[in-house]
Parts: sequence; C-alpha cells; structure tokens
Amino acid sequence: MLKVVLSSIHYPLSMSTYFWRALKLRKDIQLTVVGPYTGTWTPWCGGMNVPNKYDISPHIPLPYPFKSPYNPAMLEATLGFEPDLWLQVDAGYHAERRPKAKVVAHVATDPHVLNYDLPRSYADKFFCMQTPYMKDGDYWLPYACDPEWHAPLPDDRRIEVDGCLIGLQYPNRVKWTEELRRRGYSIHAETGPMGWEYREANSQAQIGMHWSSLQDLAARVFEIMGMGLCPVINRVPDLTPIFEEGQHYLGFSSLEEAIEQFGRAARDEELRKRIGRMASDQVHLVSTWDIRVQQILKVCGYE
Repeated sequence: MLKVVLSSIHYPLSMSTYFWRALKLRKDIQLTVVGPYTGTWTPWCGGMNVPNKYDISPHIPLPYPFKSPYNPAMLEATLGFEPDLWLQVDAGYHAERRPKAKVVAHVATDPHVLNYDLPRSYADKFFCMQTPYMKDGDYWLPYACDPEWHAPLPDDRRIEVDGCLIGLQYPNRVKWTEELRRRGYSIHAETGPMGWEYREANSQAQIGMHWSSLQDLAARVFEIMGMGLCPVINRVPDLTPIFEEGQHYLGFSSLEEAIEQFGRAARDEELRKRIGRMASDQVHLVSTWDIRVQQILKVCGYE
C-alpha cells in the first residue's frame, strides 16, 4: 500500500479537491490529506460561503489564515510515518524546505500568477500546469476534467441560454458577454457556482465560453469540453498539443473573432453538436484527473 500525503490549501472545491477525489479512488493508496482549512468559505469575489455539502475537512486540518512557506516539522511529527509520496498541490501554500518523504512532488497550479522558485529548489519532481511558465526540469501536467462532475450532459436537457461563462468576470469576459447580449444572444455569466451547481448552470446552455486571463489553458476549458458543450475559447499555446481547432473547439484571438465564432456556433446546430461530442470524447480519453494522478505516480516511479 502506497502511503501518500496530499498537502494543500483546503477551500471548498479548490484545485486540490480534484486530486483528492482521484487519489481516494485508488485501492493501492493510503491517503492522508493535510493543510489549512476554511470550512465553507472561499476567497472568490472577495470572500463568500458555499453550500455545506462542499465542506470536507482534511484528515489533518490546519488554521487559516496560514503562513507560507511553512515549516513541515509539525506535520511530519503528527503523521508519525515517512510517506512514500508527499504531494504538494500549491495554490499559494508550500513548505520552506523539503518535507521528509521518499519522493516529494510539487504541482504548480497557478504558475501564471505565483512564484514557485523555492519549491522548485527542493522538489524531487516538479509539475507545472502551463507550458508558457515552465522552467528546465519541469514536467507538464495540464488541468483536467472530473469524470463525474464533468461527465457528458444528457441530450434531452432543457436549453435556456445560448452560452454560459462561469468564473471570475474579468473585463475581457464582461465585454464579450455584453456585446453578445447586444446582438440578441442569451448568456449566463456569473462567479460562484461549483460542483453540481456548476454542472446545472452549464447544462442549460449549448455553448461553453472561456477567455483566459493570461496565456493559461484553464481548467474550465477541460470542464466544458467534458460536459459536451461546444467550446468557444481563446487560443493559448497549450491547446494544440491536446486539441485540434475546428474539431474540439472554436478558437479566437480578439473580441471581434470571439463574437464571430460564438455566432457561428449558435447558428449551426450540426457543427455545435459535432464539436461538443468530439471535445467530450477527447477530454475523457486523455485529460481526466484520474489520468493526471496516474501521470504523477508514473513520473515518481510508483506506476
């Protein structure tokens, strides 16, 4: 039995939640989850509370706010064993030195906005989730979709809007939705829904929308693809190694093109359904969180 420690910040449905869900399905892993814990509170939109069903405490909850980098000595003593793998999923929380483990693996979830030089210096295996921000020796580990929450949506679902864009409402996204509404399209755009509520919001649309804040291939792209929506998304470098434009998504590089591609998808039902179906098939074949965990274990010598 492989002893794995998963260390991260534990907001409701933070990125580490998907690693947790995938790891606990493994029959060959004894998992211990540790890190700062916020209950139902998440920092989105300046701070908000989410439904209690998404409040899942780690095995060893630590206080929030937290200090980062942190001294891992207390956690090492509390564990009482040396893990085979210490997996740090880092969204702003990491150790000041190498934790005691046979292998220390570090996942940089936000390399477009955070500095990871310290954990890079001591991690045995360093995984970066976006190639534009990789450094020598990093392994590429893109985001993914959850096989349950982002499973294909039923064909007979009730469609209420043309497009859906769930996420932080950056100025470029707001401008896009405003321009589409001016042209008569119905758009659901908000920040907040997660888990089953996120799935329900997307299920009412026929087009999945996304516009990256920088050059990052965001998790939302994999999620809307997984659910089978037709993705209308901006072009970023990490798309081309996994997906093919015109087959798995409609891409754009400007506001004018974003409006044009959305209209193309809205007008052509056959195109929209074909791209949504092919995108879903592709993402569930190569980009689920179960696959990402398997990739980490393989690189670390445990698969």
